[in-house]
Amino acid sequence: MIIIIIIIIIIIKKKKKKKKKKKKKKKKKKKKKKKKKKKNNNNNNNSNNSNKNNNNNNNNNNNNNNNNNNNNKNNNDNENDVKNKN
Repeated sequence: MIIIIIIIIIIIKKKKKKKKKKKKKKKKKKKKKKKKKKKNNNNNNNSNNSNKNNNNNNNNNNNNNNNNNNNNKNNNDNENDVKNKN
């Protein structure tokens, strides 16, 4: 009787050992890369462009003025020539 009980106890112990659960492996989380923000250079570019435009306009105005002055001088010279001939 005692022998049979001992055998049953041994069998039960073996079964308990087998029933241990396997541990699940944890998955590693991937890190997300952060995007770099672009700097705003638009403002600078716009101001530069407006400055360039202003300069161009000024240059054009100056050129026009010079041309007008030259034309006036030429006209005056021509008038003087005609007066002198008479």
